[in-house]
Amino acid sequence: MLEKSSFLIQIYQKFVRLLSSFQSIFLLIIRIIWGYQFFLSGWNKVGDIPGFARFLESLDIWAPVFHAYFVSYAEMILGLFLLFGLFSRPSALVLTIIMFTAYSTAHTDSFTLSLFKDPSIFAKETPFAYLFTSLIVLLFGPGLFSIDGWARRLIHYKEKYPY
Repeated sequence: MLEKSSFLIQIYQKFVRLLSSFQSIFLLIIRIIWGYQFFLSGWNKVGDIPGFARFLESLDIWAPVFHAYFVSYAEMILGLFLLFGLFSRPSALVLTIIMFTAYSTAHTDSFTLSLFKDPSIFAKETPFAYLFTSLIVLLFGPGLFSIDGWARRLIHYKEKYPY
């Protein structure tokens, strides 16, 4: 009996190693798709700052013109950072804050009422995929196929071989 359980544990460990080998590829795909989407979202907002500022003003956001510029350029620039995996976690943190703010202001009903009563409504809102992506990168990092991953490997290589 012990041999069977040992065999099953070995199979499971191989299965986990196999799936783990796809983590960086998954993170790369997520970063490319949603980093580009963040960029496009910011780009569209930059193209209509006065309209976006009016929208923010209608939500009673303090200093709507400032926030229109900040959010527009942050989504655009940090979206590119996310896409390339540069300063990934700080970028993801700022984008996460922006998406939580979007939920708590523009999508208040989905954020407060539906989150626990009917999560499918929460998930159908526009910011959901953006929020989810930024949280994934914030918590798991950008993966090996990123500028951050390349820099980390370079720094560790120099620590091992300083000459």
